[in-house]
Amino acid sequence: MHNDKLDEAPFGIRSFERLNIGDLVRWRELSDDGRVKNPLFGLITELYVKVRGNRKVALVKVTQISSYKNNLTSLGKEREILAVCVELVSGINVEKERNT
Repeated sequence: MHNDKLDEAPFGIRSFERLNIGDLVRWRELSDDGRVKNPLFGLITELYVKVRGNRKVALVKVTQISSYKNNLTSLGKEREILAVCVELVSGINVEKERNT
């Protein structure tokens, strides 16, 4: 039996559907020695699905607004992150915006 991953729902779609452009999110990265670093924060600028390998994957593009100590070069940098890896900190109110 042939299992075509492109026909399945994209990986991370449940997380993706809870997010909106303009949301404040946080995520964590691993350091070179495998330890988890303090969280980073950013604003979502784009939501999209891409094919990676043979599977659809839900992604977010985030403009980073925080950095690690002594590394200010990453501020304002755009990052592509798996939707399942970001945590919503503060969301925009879509219904409120539609009514204004």
